[in-house]
Amino acid sequence: QQLMDGATFANAFSFDPYKKHKAKLPASVPLHQVDMYNETLQYVSFGNIAKKSHGVLDEALISQDLVAKASARCSLIHSSYLVVAEGMEYSDLVDQALRSKAFDDMSESETVAHQNSKTWRIRRHEYSFVNDENNPRFGKGTTRSVKKEKSALQQLEPLLISFKGKVDLKNPDCNIYLLEGICDNCVTDSGPKGITELLKILARKISSGAKVSVMAPKTRICITNTPLEPIAAFILCNLASIRENDKVLDPFAGSASVLLAASMISNS
Repeated sequence: QQLMDGATFANAFSFDPYKKHKAKLPASVPLHQVDMYNETLQYVSFGNIAKKSHGVLDEALISQDLVAKASARCSLIHSSYLVVAEGMEYSDLVDQALRSKAFDDMSESETVAHQNSKTWRIRRHEYSFVNDENNPRFGKGTTRSVKKEKSALQQLEPLLISFKGKVDLKNPDCNIYLLEGICDNCVTDSGPKGITELLKILARKISSGAKVSVMAPKTRICITNTPLEPIAAFILCNLASIRENDKVLDPFAGSASVLLAASMISNS
């Protein structure tokens, strides 16, 4: 509850496709979908409660572990990420990431101490409304270009060579994301040969949201005609502030949606 009371949310996307003449919105995409698009990725700040009276960050109040636990019980969150670095150049990301020590657990010194190299994977996604016929912004799977991803990886080499673990594309210990073009205003044409440069953000995945698909109505032992949907069940449990060792009453006597959600939030 303390985490939510002090959190502030801001849309990462602020795209207005009609504001710039070079950004053209496909006629098949209604304007309300642009508004929904702008709300799909948000920055979360905990500044109101994470600072002591003298203004120093109190990591005991807000930690990655606390954010991970909050994300894991939320059915409206896909994933949460730690922003490690941002800038217009890949070299800026490398410098900031190395200084921040956000990937120290992937380095050789940490590996020697624990005798266990963490596997990793990096993915690049582009979200800008910059006019690019070869990389459209709408539709399933259109945010990732393998060609651009390979080019980005080469430029991030000074950071990546410090990782001592192996690459695992299916189930890595560390998921790293390169997000480009999130800020519509942070675009420059001053790149080499007039190439458009986008704001780049390097982020590390903290946690995934609740996997509601595992309790889809048709997968349950008890199947009813009007089952409570998983997202609604999780919302009810979170409104009730389900915690460890709580006793939960499911008053609906149907397909056990509330009990299933409660058990996923706290298996005790």
